[in-house]
Order: sequence, then C-alpha cells, then structure tokens
Amino acid sequence: MATVNSVDVNGTSYDIEDTEARNGVSALKTENKTTKDNISDTDQIMIRDTTEKKDKLIDYDKLADAILTKITSKQFTLDQGSKTLVQALNELNSKLVRTQIH
Repeated sequence: MATVNSVDVNGTSYDIEDTEARNGVSALKTENKTTKDNISDTDQIMIRDTTEKKDKLIDYDKLADAILTKITSKQFTLDQGSKTLVQALNELNSKLVRTQIH
C-alpha cells in the first residue's frame, strides 16, 4: 500500500506530516480496496462514532438488525394518523381481508 503524503480538498492540497495520519488516509483511499459480492453476517463495516469521534467496526448482521429496528419503529405521518410501518401494513392487510369477505 502506498503512503499518502498529501490530501486534496476542494482544489487545495494539504500536506500530511504525521506518519499515523498518512497511514490512516492511505488505508481509506478507495483505490486500495476490492469489492465483495457476497456479504456474510460475520463481515464488518467501518462506521464513525460521532460521540467518541472514533472509527469503529460493526458486524454486518448487527447493522442489518439496527436498520430493521429503526425502520419498523419509525413513526410515519399518514392520512389516518401517525403509525409505524408495521402498524400501517397490519391495518392495510386487515382492511383487505374485510373487503374480500363482504
């Protein structure tokens, strides 16, 4: 892996003098990465912890669970009022069943 000595931001080049910072920037550059077609539950993804200001790894399955929890618990404002996605789908399905019985 090549070491990055400077970073261009909006057309301005900044020298990186700290060796650890140079290595960190080099590790983040996309041309140093390969792609993966099949993601497994044990794969990890890097995220930024904005509270601690640190990069951290999270397992793919835990990230998927967190996203699913966020989506299913989020309140959406609908014509009938505020509901979660699951509540709205359940209501829609119950109305479909009643319509088919009549």
